[in-house]
Amino acid sequence: MSQKSVWIRFLIAALPAAGIAVFGCWLLAGPNLLSHYDLLLGLRGPAQSAPEILVINSPRNETAESLLEPSSAASVLMSLVEMQAKSLIIQTPVLGLSTPSSGDEEEILRRFDEEFSLLGANIRRLFEGIRLGSVSPTEAASYVSALVELSESGKERLVSAYLDRSQEGLARLQKAAAVFGELRQPSGLKVEVIGRDARPIPMSPRADAPDTEDYFHAVPDKDGVLRRVAPALRTAEGAYIDHIVYRVLQEKWTGVKRSGRILGPSLKIERSPGDTISIPLDTGGAIIVEKPGGENGFRKINLSSFLAYNDEDRVLRKVLEDASNLGIFRDVRGEENPLILYDYALDLREELIEDPAPEKKYEWINARNNYLKYLEAFVYSPAEMQILSETEIALAEKALDDDGYAALNQRRDALIETFRKLKESFRTFSALRKDLDRSLAGAFCILGPENTDTEASAFLANALITGRSIKAWPFPCAAALAVLWVLLVCACLCRLSAAKSGLLGLVFIVAGTSGCVFLFVLSGNWFDPLPQLAATLLAVVVSFCYAFGIKRGERRRFSQAYSAVVPPACLGVLLRQGQWRMDENTPVWAAVVAIKDPELIYLEDGEQPGIAGRSILTFQQNAAEFFRRAGAVIIGCEGDLVMGCFGSPLERLASQRGRGPSPYADGVHAKQFPASEAWAAVREMLRFSLAASWRFAVDAGECVFNWSRLSGYHAFGRPVLRARILANLSPRYKSRVIVSSKMNELLSDLTVRKLDALRTHNGGPPEPFFEPVLR
Repeated sequence: MSQKSVWIRFLIAALPAAGIAVFGCWLLAGPNLLSHYDLLLGLRGPAQSAPEILVINSPRNETAESLLEPSSAASVLMSLVEMQAKSLIIQTPVLGLSTPSSGDEEEILRRFDEEFSLLGANIRRLFEGIRLGSVSPTEAASYVSALVELSESGKERLVSAYLDRSQEGLARLQKAAAVFGELRQPSGLKVEVIGRDARPIPMSPRADAPDTEDYFHAVPDKDGVLRRVAPALRTAEGAYIDHIVYRVLQEKWTGVKRSGRILGPSLKIERSPGDTISIPLDTGGAIIVEKPGGENGFRKINLSSFLAYNDEDRVLRKVLEDASNLGIFRDVRGEENPLILYDYALDLREELIEDPAPEKKYEWINARNNYLKYLEAFVYSPAEMQILSETEIALAEKALDDDGYAALNQRRDALIETFRKLKESFRTFSALRKDLDRSLAGAFCILGPENTDTEASAFLANALITGRSIKAWPFPCAAALAVLWVLLVCACLCRLSAAKSGLLGLVFIVAGTSGCVFLFVLSGNWFDPLPQLAATLLAVVVSFCYAFGIKRGERRRFSQAYSAVVPPACLGVLLRQGQWRMDENTPVWAAVVAIKDPELIYLEDGEQPGIAGRSILTFQQNAAEFFRRAGAVIIGCEGDLVMGCFGSPLERLASQRGRGPSPYADGVHAKQFPASEAWAAVREMLRFSLAASWRFAVDAGECVFNWSRLSGYHAFGRPVLRARILANLSPRYKSRVIVSSKMNELLSDLTVRKLDALRTHNGGPPEPFFEPVLR
């Protein structure tokens, strides 16, 4: 391939590939993450989650919102205080509160209407079934109407009671939030209840916060997958709206509302003096989060665990009261009596709710721990055996009447059942408390439904706490690197053959894509492999097609130029190996055979040139076919004379590319082999009747071979000249075959008789020629 073709190949492959690389990097800038990112993120492995993060999943309702009852929220807060959790973010609306999606009293009434409409429909269907039975239709209709009226009145009573209960629950929630101290709720979830007089009652630990202070809604990518969370949103006025998690962590670390600074592509946060982390951001100012999963996933707990804990606490209190009524604690001192300690801790909790002082909080926690300590000691003490043994002794004295025995037996059964309930309830309560204590101690809690917003908050908290996130290369750097890679690929391929460029191109495609993948998997630096893959693939395909087209064109021209003069086997080998040169000018030792048909001269000199032309054409075709069958290359065709040779450069090249060793590789026999092949071909031609009028002349020596558009493939040299002359002399000497002195030397076993000698133009000694004695 010429230098010009190399440059053309480089440019036509590099320019469109570089354009694709730049366009792909621009199209996926941001970055625009697609599904292949999730696949590669899975290869990177799940990120380690911060141990202090705890996700509290609130229950999901059939409605669009996952709602939390105020009293339940208050009990959750007090449990968090008891277990000494650090902070809580509520991302779920509270039942009965006015939120952007849950509405006001009309919305509440609408929901109750739906429920009671369903109830009315069920009642009608039920009585329709009764109507088809033993009850008469007239009576069934009156029953249905009465029940529907009852359901309507019950709905009004339920709404009234629900609003009253919501107000009480919200008041308690407000006080519990003050006790906890680290409760935060997005300003997008306003906490207020609509009373009967339609007057909003504000109830939020951050009621003074403006609506634009923080946010919590996540924005998934276009395909609906959450891959990034913005720590702060910038408004049109240039102000920032912080994500609630970002704001809470800032205040936790530094005590000020904003210590994070968004500086270009990164977010710098000072978590403590001397501890500043830098988290990379995408072009939209969001953090590309890593998703903990599997064993490394976030710690999670359901809100039902809190409710079950509080319910079991009340059940245990009832069991303790029943035990106290049976006199189980009569021998227990007052400062160790579980029931007294429970009530004491309960009184301290109520005082704490009314006056959330820090010292009262720790006093209540200590009282609860003290209560549980003495309760556990009592449950696993021998008190049950002692009390039951006293009862058994009283039964054995036989000093009681029948009523006394019955009462004593009843007391014994009641004691056994109470002790059983006490132990069972205590074990259940202890297991729930142990799970909560293990999960909540020092936890950063996020309470919300199992949706994208809660997931995003957990991801953002994990990124800010651990400082681990994905760094995406900016568009200029990514485009520059992709273009440099494409230029390197094109430079390496532009001089190779089509097959080699295709194989090496596959290596480049795999290497480039694998490099992007390994860079991301090992270091978390995201360089999208798609633009590089597309650009490299285009460069390889274009370079391969160009080389293939050039090779195919040369193959076609070579086949057109040589198919008529080269033996099919030789031509096939040359075409398969792709080793050819149409402009060769190579000197080699060859044997030249000239075939002449003297009878054609008389036809050509006759009065019917058409017959002569057809006869000459038939002679040339037959002679050429004989040469091709014998493996010779045709080097000339002039009227009644056809010339072929053995040992041409094409024949030598084909023999080198064949399966066996080349007969021309041995320098000693390289001259004799073409002569032997030529004489064997002549002997074979003499056997055919078609060649009865032909005359043959054979000579050997060094010839120069080349190809031109005008003359085709031909040879120059004394062997060609002498073979032509001897063929023309054959009619004069009436000899079918004439060989030169050189052929006589090379074929030592050839029996000949001398015919004459040719004079040379330079005055040298005459060169004899001979006629072989044919047997």
